[in-house]
Amino acid sequence: MDVTESVVSQSHQTKYHPSYNSPDGDITLLSDDGVNFRVHSFVLSRTSKFFREMMEIPQPEGDTNVDPLPMGESSAVIKAMLDIIYPGDNDPKLPSLTYEFLRRLLSAADRFDMSRVNHYVRLLIPTDKFSDRALEYYALACAYGWVEEAHDQSVNTLNLRLLSPKYETILTSLDSASLYRLFKLREQLKSRIVRVAQDLEADEVEGMWECDCEDGELEAPEWKVLASYVSEKFDDCANGNFLRTPEFWDDERLHKLWKFECRHCNRPWLKKENLQRIFMERLDSALAEARGNR
Repeated sequence: MDVTESVVSQSHQTKYHPSYNSPDGDITLLSDDGVNFRVHSFVLSRTSKFFREMMEIPQPEGDTNVDPLPMGESSAVIKAMLDIIYPGDNDPKLPSLTYEFLRRLLSAADRFDMSRVNHYVRLLIPTDKFSDRALEYYALACAYGWVEEAHDQSVNTLNLRLLSPKYETILTSLDSASLYRLFKLREQLKSRIVRVAQDLEADEVEGMWECDCEDGELEAPEWKVLASYVSEKFDDCANGNFLRTPEFWDDERLHKLWKFECRHCNRPWLKKENLQRIFMERLDSALAEARGNR
């Protein structure tokens, strides 16, 4: 339910959120958009170090000041925090799962030292709702110290074209170290697969040649063309999935690789399927290693 619909005016000056207007509440929180939350200090103290320390500050004798406490947050964020920390039979439902809202919610939880809110969001994000939002997940994980999640999602971002304008806002929100790790992973994977062509040029790969009649090597320029083409494609498809497609191997730039024949038996030295298999084995191995290197 939208916050503006759920707010009930108690007077012309004051409006309380209907879910948090307890008659026995002894503290009132005030949102930036003018919504009051009358809640219980013992709940806040139990779940927030910030409020616990605030409640321990001695008050002047006879002080009856009951002014609302400005929270510096929207009513949507405050209600989400309260829904998470207040005991209840049902799991809280957040009003939004956008990156912007979750970042604001986690920032508020961090400011008020509400670890339960951080824990709840951390458990929520791995659900199917974020299966196609790897960069958002990565950014939140980096910002709030979720080390394992940050690593896993960095690998998942290989499926994204990070230089697309739609990712600019999230990328610019990352700290320099997190941004560096993201692009370093891409460069490492690309370099490792490009090296396959270099190993082929040096004849250091077994199980590829179709003919054993004589020792033969393809001319170096052909392997350099292959290495250059692989590197170029990685810039557009960082997960290497282009190597799994016939279109890549049928490209005219690679035609000469399939035309070299043995002078004795006239069989091709190299089969397209063998070369694709070797690259795929290296790619799958590199991806598995990346996922395992926590």
